[in-house]
Amino acid sequence: LFIFPEVKDVPGTIPREIIKSFEGLGLGFATGVGAMLVLSIVWTVLAGMWSVATTDAFQGMWMITTSFGLLVWLVGLTSGGNVDVGEVLEKCGLLSVGGGFWSPAIFVSFTIPWMFFAITNPQVVQRLYTPRNSKAYRQMVLMFAVYGLAFTAFVVYIGLVARALADYHLIPLPRTRDQVTPCLLTVAPPMLAAATYVGIVAASLSTVDSIVLSIASALVREVGRGKMLAYTSIVFVNFVAASIASTKPAPIVEMSVLSSLLLLPLAPASIYAVYRPHEANNHRIAATASILAGVIVAFAAAILLGPRKTLTTLVAGIPVPLIVLTVSTIPIAVSIVYRRS
Repeated sequence: LFIFPEVKDVPGTIPREIIKSFEGLGLGFATGVGAMLVLSIVWTVLAGMWSVATTDAFQGMWMITTSFGLLVWLVGLTSGGNVDVGEVLEKCGLLSVGGGFWSPAIFVSFTIPWMFFAITNPQVVQRLYTPRNSKAYRQMVLMFAVYGLAFTAFVVYIGLVARALADYHLIPLPRTRDQVTPCLLTVAPPMLAAATYVGIVAASLSTVDSIVLSIASALVREVGRGKMLAYTSIVFVNFVAASIASTKPAPIVEMSVLSSLLLLPLAPASIYAVYRPHEANNHRIAATASILAGVIVAFAAAILLGPRKTLTTLVAGIPVPLIVLTVSTIPIAVSIVYRRS
């Protein structure tokens, strides 16, 4: 249930950059949603988990290469246009945490759900079962960490440089955050823009396939087995995602972080089960209470406040994600102390 905001990312958030391209061509947002829906269903049915894992490696290399190329092009623009990136970013308050929107509390609020992303999001956890042995698993984790750090650095720097270029009117200033990438691609060299677009499409499809396969497999496991049920589940999940995306409930960042926040209550129990598997069965009731308590708090905040306010509202100076994590940790901690005493 709580991963649906992220499966909505397929036609609505990460691929919203793609869908915005449809709007730029005059085809409309709905056409973009429909195109991503068809691509998602076809590729999920044809590919399956192993094909997704394989294409992940190729699209990962493609994405980091094109992002580096985009960064080089942007840096070239700053040199040719005599753009002082540091001055612009300092004027906009983008070089430090604590000024403007990014107060320390808000930074923590947006960061905590992602800190536990790898152990709470099913589409990531399922990859733990793909390596052939423990050595391959360690290599996968190490390479993922290196890749994630490098790609994050590239993308963040691209965003900062693009902000400075927009201030000098060298590239269009996006009206919304979701239009940053489409705006960049409209002014980038055609070959670079096309290559970057292919990388976005590949990453979008890979992400949605992983999420849809996770949800569909859970439905099949709980309801029953059979190919027809599996295919029906895949189509159903994709249509739900497309329906949510068509309403444009919130920008990319808010919906992605909200999804991870709703799954955050899984973190304490999962971490303890991984590091203390021989003791995990002794804390089944506490684990259930931990997950339920965290889910109730997170879900209530999401319903009452909405995606953005859930991540920006402070309760007694404490961000909601930190409250959710604390509420989820308490039952596990109490159970551990009780058992040991």
